Amino acid sequence: MSYPRYVLPLLVLVGAVCGSASAQDASCLNRTLSVTVSGAGWRLKQGLVPSDFRGKYRGKPVQIVSLATDDRSRRIVILLDVSGSMNAAEVGRKWPLAWALALHISETAMPNTRLALLIFNEKIVERIDFAQGNAAVAKRLQQIAIDKTYSKSHIKGRTALRDTILEGLHILESPTMNDSIYVITDGGDNASRHGQQEVLRAFIAAGIRLFASLITLTTNTRLAPPEEFSGPHDLKELIRATGGYPIAVIGTSPFGVPRFNFDSQGRQALAAAASELYRLMTENMRMTVRLPDPPDKWRHWELRLSEQREREWKGAQITYPTELPPCQ
Repeated sequence: MSYPRYVLPLLVLVGAVCGSASAQDASCLNRTLSVTVSGAGWRLKQGLVPSDFRGKYRGKPVQIVSLATDDRSRRIVILLDVSGSMNAAEVGRKWPLAWALALHISETAMPNTRLALLIFNEKIVERIDFAQGNAAVAKRLQQIAIDKTYSKSHIKGRTALRDTILEGLHILESPTMNDSIYVITDGGDNASRHGQQEVLRAFIAAGIRLFASLITLTTNTRLAPPEEFSGPHDLKELIRATGGYPIAVIGTSPFGVPRFNFDSQGRQALAAAASELYRLMTENMRMTVRLPDPPDKWRHWELRLSEQREREWKGAQITYPTELPPCQ
């Protein structure tokens, strides 16, 4: 068949565009993400292979292409909440516990892992970048402990939690799925300009996971501000969707008086839980999956253990990014 001369360039152009779109769709089907599987006491499961998993996207099976231990270098940005609710007597003075948790991770030996620190309320109060080194983070937290005026003069103001989480993402500059944000907070947010979905999509697009030590009460108290009721739930949803994990540090309220004082046994249990959380941050697996269809918009997908593994490991938990961004 012969074509007029002016039609040929058009056919070549259409073929190039279609070929490019087809290649883009093929590339978009393959996604690499961070996965962890933990059993009782958050103990990580080791030696897993692709056949130990099954995935589903829009009712269709997802192919598990590869799975490997991710032993690349790590970065963790610690976000420490110093807003007024952390030091309010009527809600149990959460600050001493929050500070102790921040110091604990700064003094924990984690090979091939670098730390940064943001101390925040409605703005960033202090910043220690990765270039300053892990020792600088621990040193500053130790200095805060011996500053008798710190609690009164610095722990105040409103809370811009979502804004600070995004700022932690910016510190990472060129983030990878080996990087994490670890926030120590009561979960309240009454000053952020950025919304929940904006934060979630920024994390998913970057492949970053969010972790938290969430300091809460066993029972609601009328003395707590409204944002402390919805805030922890919103934060947990962000953590779950990014493939991270929270510790719920629960205080008690005997006779209606909230408190976060722990005996030596309670402190040891909390330190052990925190250490397991650090393992989840630093010992994840890298999984590549192939989707049956390219996402046309933000979509949810499901990853589960195989039927055999579910029978063997009852109660095991998988953490992974649950949302998929659309193809570019």
